Order: sequence, then structure tokens, then C-alpha cells
Amino acid sequence: MLTLPGSCHCGQLRVVFETEFAPEALPVRACTCSFCVRHTPRYTTDRSGRLIFEIGEPAFTSRYRFHLQSADFLVCARCGVFVGATMPDEGGALAVVNLNVLEARDRFVQRVEVMDLGAEDLEARITRRRGRWTPAVLR
Repeated sequence: MLTLPGSCHCGQLRVVFETEFAPEALPVRACTCSFCVRHTPRYTTDRSGRLIFEIGEPAFTSRYRFHLQSADFLVCARCGVFVGATMPDEGGALAVVNLNVLEARDRFVQRVEVMDLGAEDLEARITRRRGRWTPAVLR
């Protein structure tokens, strides 16, 4: 298992992405929603991997929800960096990581798949995430 660490700018929100795939082999996606257009994240997931989000100071962690209210977008309230999004699911959580916060971000060189998800309803969104997002733990 490959371990890819990362964090927000100040280090208050940390992430560990565990995967059996090299960064060069993982999908890279971008979203066209208004939140993502303003933050310019690139996302990656591994359904067979694991994401660990470590929150240093809960008071400095913003959990932002918008549109369908189905996921928490984790933003550091101290430095303003968006690290990823989590969704509760069947006794656990699923997540996507903003690969720009990973130390190995320069290894994600594949072409970005642009996603327009604006037409999804809540059921379609949850189904898509269950098929693609990474199992996650928040600490």
C-alpha cells in the first residue's frame, strides 16, 4: 500500500491517502460547480484505498455544505485551504481528496476529466459517489 500524505497550508488539516496505485495511474477529475471553480481543486479517488483526515483543531475546521447538502467540504478556517469532501455512508464514510494538498501532487500528470454534475439529483449523486469515492476515516 502506497501512503500519500498531505495537508492544508498551515498543517491544521492533514490527510493520508492510502492506495495500491501509483499517482500516475489514478484518475484526476475537476468539477465545474461554483465552489470548485472558485477553489480549483483536482480530485482523485480509489474505491479500494483509504483516506484519513486528521483534524488538528476542530474550531479551525469548517465543514461547508451546499446545493444538495450531501457532503461536508473540509476547509481550514485558519489558512483557507480546501482539503477534501466527505459523505457518511452505511456506518462509515466515503471521501474525495483535493490532490493539490498531497505532497506527491506533481506525480498526478494524467489528463484531467472535467465533470459537470449539476444535473444530478440526490439519489444519482450518492450512487455515483458509492461507486467512485474512497472509504474514509475522520480523526
